[in-house]
Amino acid sequence: MNVAADPTEQRAERIRRVQELENAILGVPALKDAPHADVLTALLAVYIRMAVAHPCCTESCAIQTTKAAFLLAQQAAATNVPQGAPIH
Repeated sequence: MNVAADPTEQRAERIRRVQELENAILGVPALKDAPHADVLTALLAVYIRMAVAHPCCTESCAIQTTKAAFLLAQQAAATNVPQGAPIH
């Protein structure tokens, strides 16, 4: 059996690659001491620029952004932190 053709193995490999990219991005020294609002705004700006630069992915990125908003709202609802405060 060709391992590269195995969908489960392909998914596991993609997850590994994405996690490596996440760790590389979050490991950038400039992010460590920057205000949360600046970091989050910059990360969203990069996401949008990448989505627009690759029209084949723009619609999928919009769908993923909607999913992210839903997941963030669920996470926020599960906390005791006051809602609606500005990002600091």
